[in-house]
Formats: sequence, structure tokens, C-alpha cells
Amino acid sequence: MSESAVLLYGGLGLLAVPIYLAIAYQSMYHYALKAHPTQVFSPGNKLIATQGNSALPSLNCLILGDSSSAGQGADSQAQSYAYQFAQQVLLQRYDPIYLYFLAESGAKTTDVIAKQLEPAIALQPDLIMIAVGGNDLIQFSDRRAFVQNYHTILQKLAPIPVIVLNIPAFNCTPLLWEPIRSFLHWRAGYFNRGLAPICQSFSNVQLVDIYAIQDDGRPDKDRFFSADKFHLSGLGYGLWAQRMAQQVKTLPELHSRSMEPPNRHPLC
Repeated sequence: MSESAVLLYGGLGLLAVPIYLAIAYQSMYHYALKAHPTQVFSPGNKLIATQGNSALPSLNCLILGDSSSAGQGADSQAQSYAYQFAQQVLLQRYDPIYLYFLAESGAKTTDVIAKQLEPAIALQPDLIMIAVGGNDLIQFSDRRAFVQNYHTILQKLAPIPVIVLNIPAFNCTPLLWEPIRSFLHWRAGYFNRGLAPICQSFSNVQLVDIYAIQDDGRPDKDRFFSADKFHLSGLGYGLWAQRMAQQVKTLPELHSRSMEPPNRHPLC
């Protein structure tokens, strides 16, 4: 093959890469947002989990972050990881549990700082759950900025008890084409390695490693995802709640309801 032919085929190969990525992006965008959109839950929604046990103290809980914290992809926010964790674990210690969702679809760490931190601190909750970072990763935010933003978030929330869920694995996300899937999966691990020491530096913070929930080759894995094949389904968020139940070791020490101060009110 002549040198000119090699250069021609090489140039065509380089041209094919951006064309392929553009087609992949348009296909994923159309499938998830146009053909199979999922319900977007607005921030400010409130839920109550209870078994009617008046002997236990109540718990005020805030949920911060992005669409994964809001429960997007599930049929209702009662299938979110936060509500399922409340039902599986928290109701053993508290009743009722008031869950207030400030999480917003599309949020990055900068949005949590700008929109969610101030009301979260003002509400003075007993416990905060937060999952954010997927949008930072997808939108090619710098890891150093992501880590610094998370440090700012946790610093401002201290000393409120906080449960942090790291960025989930992307190697099992059906919507994503290769090599985008593998690249985002690697990038999620890279971001999480920066997040872990930040969480460990705060005594009030517990980190739950949901990144460890990865593709294990199960043929029925698609049932853990919603119709858009990107966000989780209620079953998928249930896996997160189970992981939280395994890894969360410390919960707020609260008095029984008969001993609660008179100015204590539920968030809902």
C-alpha cells in the first residue's frame, strides 16, 4: 500500500471517531430524554416513614444531591434509596421519620453549594444523605474542583451527621455505548478515589461505596434500571439501600419523644 493510501485511510479512521461519538450521543439522548423519559421529582417534596411506634424518637432527615438522590427512574420517591433505607434500617431506631428532598435532577456539586446548602443548614436536620457527582463526571468537571466542592459541602454541614454515597459504577448502565461506558466507569473510580479521603477527614461523615455494586453478568440486570436505561428503578435503588444497611455503622443518638425539647418540629 502506498504512503498516500495509508495517510488516506488513517485520516478516514480519525474522522470516523468523532462521527461515531456524535451518533452515539444523539442516540442515547433521544432514547433517554425523548423516547423513554422518566418522571422528574421537584425539590421540596416531603415523605413520612412510620410504623406507629410512639416509644421511639422522631428523625428529621434531609436528602441532598442530584437525580439519584431524588429517586428519578423509580415509580415514586417512596422507592428512592433514602426512603428504602429509612424503612429497612432507620425505622428500627426512630418513628416517625420525616424525609425532606432538596435533591434536584441535573445538579452538580456546585449546584448543591449554591442552592441546597443554605436551606439544609437552616432546617437543622438530625441526618443528611447525599449523592452527587455523576453530573460533574459526565460534564467533564475537573476532579480537583469536584473534590474541593465536596470538601466545602461537608465542611459547611458539620457537625450534622452525613451519609455520603459515592459515584456509582457505569459499567452496568445499559444506555451507554462503548467506549463511553468504560471511560465513564474509569472516571467514576478516579473521582471516588479523590472523594474517599475527604469523607474520612470528617468524623460526622460516613461513606457508602455504591461504586462497588458493579456488573456481575446477571442476565436480568436491566430490571434494576428504569425505562430510560440510565437512571435506576426502584429495585436498583433497593440495592443502594442494602449497601447502606451494610456499611452505615453509626446513627444519631436522639432522646425519646417524651424527652424532646418543646421547640423541636418535624421538617414536614
